[in-house]
Amino acid sequence: MKVRSEILGGLVTGVYLVGVATLVYWKRTNIPDLELNEIGDFLAGVFGPVAFLWLVLGYLQQGRELKLSSEALQLQAQELKNSVEQQKELVDVTRLQFESEMNRLRSIQERREKDIMPELFARVDGTVRMGQQCFLGLNIGNDGATIFKVAIDFGGDLSGLNIFIPEWPKGKFQQFSIKFDLDDPAIEETITIAYKDADHNTKAAYFDIRRVDISGESDPPQFEVQPREK
Repeated sequence: MKVRSEILGGLVTGVYLVGVATLVYWKRTNIPDLELNEIGDFLAGVFGPVAFLWLVLGYLQQGRELKLSSEALQLQAQELKNSVEQQKELVDVTRLQFESEMNRLRSIQERREKDIMPELFARVDGTVRMGQQCFLGLNIGNDGATIFKVAIDFGGDLSGLNIFIPEWPKGKFQQFSIKFDLDDPAIEETITIAYKDADHNTKAAYFDIRRVDISGESDPPQFEVQPREK
């Protein structure tokens, strides 16, 4: 165990002063004969070593304090580094939790969208030809979730067939009879079905009706209905 410099300095100073006192005691008969400058030189000589001793001890003490301060700063720096690493790990964990939660919510949203999605279809239900006119039977139905505020828009010259349906559940379908003039070289129409799903999102589905072929003068033309994305 190291002896503190203050204790060591006190012991050395004490021993030294005892020695000085002993010397003064032995020379006590000569002291009254000393001049003032000689007394000053004596005191300077006596206390000079003591002052130097404590100067050295103070320097050593200051060095130890600086070392302790440096070690404390290094410890603080290490603690700060550890804290930064912990914060980084916490950020990574939080990010992973956030991504997991976002994936979970996205999965729930996808399931919800699938659950409330209708399955709209349109198919030809026979054609009848009368001269240069053709009557096309068309069925439009829903095999999926119930939809609301449904507007079926044929557009153009067929706008008279447009209808509005407040609620369209699964299994319900609508029948239409569409008249076409066969003199038209390219018969093609687009049906737009706009609706709101159970979450009040506005969506739309599109179907194209086009003439495929006419086999003969008296044969009814062939039509096809295809869904289309917009």
